[in-house]
Order: sequence, then structure tokens, then C-alpha cells
Amino acid sequence: MTEIPERPSVEDNQREQVPHFQMGYKSYIICTSPRSGSTLLCKLLTNTNVDGVPNSYFHKPSLTNWTEVHGIAPNCLANRSKTLEAVLKKAQKTDTAETGVFGLRLQGGSLNYFMDQLKLLHPELNSDVDRLNATFGETAFIFLSRKNKLEQAISCVKAMQTGLWHTAANGAEFERLAPTQSPYFDAKAIRQHIAEFEEDDQRWEYWFTKESIQPLRLSYEDLEDDPSITLNKVLEILDLQTSCTIGIKAPLAKMADELNGQWATRYHTIPN
Repeated sequence: MTEIPERPSVEDNQREQVPHFQMGYKSYIICTSPRSGSTLLCKLLTNTNVDGVPNSYFHKPSLTNWTEVHGIAPNCLANRSKTLEAVLKKAQKTDTAETGVFGLRLQGGSLNYFMDQLKLLHPELNSDVDRLNATFGETAFIFLSRKNKLEQAISCVKAMQTGLWHTAANGAEFERLAPTQSPYFDAKAIRQHIAEFEEDDQRWEYWFTKESIQPLRLSYEDLEDDPSITLNKVLEILDLQTSCTIGIKAPLAKMADELNGQWATRYHTIPN
């Protein structure tokens, strides 16, 4: 398990302050972890046609992977800095979709590597926030987490086993990453993913404190309960019209079924 630095001391109520956002943001980052509802939120934001096309454009901690994802020939540029500039420029062009807003989904496990690359591009700046603003324009931060870590872990284990990560609202497969296989209860894997998702939250909280960020805090549970309200919260902090959400429907179906509940019940019966 990756070691998380000790979190800087902060008053408990400081984290509960209402985040202050300025107008005129050019970009936003959805700070999250797997199976948190981030794919649904990204698709909803894309469907507004005003928020760009948010996605995990820098998911793997590998510049080689980034060049492949963005269609840039390896070793075609003079040095690493030039390659990074080309990748970032291509991602921004793809994601803004002529809306003028750049949206990025960033998983906790990708945070440190991503920020290290921005530090290489902007060594003269002293903070991650300053480097993000220099790269993408003024940036807003959205923290999307899932309160029930057991359900999150079960969802992830089941997706990894079956290969099916998302289904469309009409029931058709939307994202499959491996051939179909039957799911099976794996307490060790569930426990491991619970720890990893808790670690992701700790990593984000540490970073928010270090960078003096008060993000917009969203939860999977609220997103699932009423996607339009959650979507409106994001549009409001970006100073974008919320009228575009009228009639918008969730493009993805809920993946949890009776088996998820059975696994949760079974997990609770395991001795600590």
C-alpha cells in the first residue's frame, strides 16, 4: 500500500466551510477514485454541451501512454518538456469541444505523477495550483467520493471479474474491458479495495489542505439519488447556465444488483 504523508493539522470545521469560487473558470478537475460515479458525472457534463468533454486524459502514470492516447508520435519532439506541451495542448483541444471549458477527471493514484509533470513544465512556480492555472487557466476543483466504501469495493471487484464496467441506460453494454467471466466472492480483494479507496480519499484530503483548496464536495450517493441537482452544482460554480440540464437523463444504468447486496451481507459476517 502506498504510504500517505501525514496530513497537515487543520481544524475539523475548516473542511466544512462552504467553498468560495470565482467567476470565469477556464477549467475544472474532478478529483476522485474508481467506482465513485465519475463516469456518469463526466457523461452528464458532456451532454450539457457547455462543459467540454471531461475524461481521464492522463490516467496512467506514463508519458508514453499519454502520447499514444493523444495520437502523438513518440520521440518526434526535441525533449520531454516539448512532448508534455504537445500532449497537454492536444488534450485541451479535444476536451473543450469548442465550449471554452476544459474538464479533467483525475484519479487519486494518478495525482502525484501528473503534478510532477507540471512541475517539470513550470519549475518557476511554487505550488500545484499555480502550475494548474498556468497550464489550463483558472481551475476549479470538484471532489467526488463515495461514502460507502464497502459498496465501492464490491462494485470494483465485480467489474474487474466480469470485465463489464458500465452499461447504458437501455441495458446495452457501454464499457467492457475484458471477456465475460462469472463473478465470485473474494473477501481479500474486497478488503484490499476498501483500503485503497480510503487511501485515495486521504491522498486528496492531504493535497487539498497542502494547496489550500476548498473543493466543491459531491458524493456518489447524491449523484445517484438526483443527477440533475448534482450536475447543477457543478454548472453553478463554473458560472454556466443550468437551463441546459432540463430534461437531461442519466446515460448510464446502475450496475449494482442482488449479488452486490449478497456480497455485502456475506462480507459483514467475516470475523475481523
